[in-house]
Amino acid sequence: MGQTNKSIFQYRKQLEAKVIEKAWADENFKKELMADPHQALAQFGLHLPRALEIKVLEESAKVVYLVLPVNQEVLSDEQLDQVAGGSDYRAFTAEEAEAGGAPTPIADWLRKHTKP
Repeated sequence: MGQTNKSIFQYRKQLEAKVIEKAWADENFKKELMADPHQALAQFGLHLPRALEIKVLEESAKVVYLVLPVNQEVLSDEQLDQVAGGSDYRAFTAEEAEAGGAPTPIADWLRKHTKP
């Protein structure tokens, strides 16, 4: 995995940790996260297009999940561009999302809002 991919992965993990921490501390947030992840993530300044499906799963004492992210090393250059901030996986500011304006790549948002 390249250095940029490692950084994006680390940022994602940091964001996930913040979301999980809030869900554990705030039952109402947890319910919102389960029911409408787009709206819940917007509270962190992350405005993802509704076309991007987000699944939130809760583990139990008898069920755990292992999530395999997209393997960016086996993607074509075009697919890698899309995942790394191209047209398919983008984050929007609230104003851009409302106006349908130019998106900001999710990696840029993660770099601004998390510590490396």
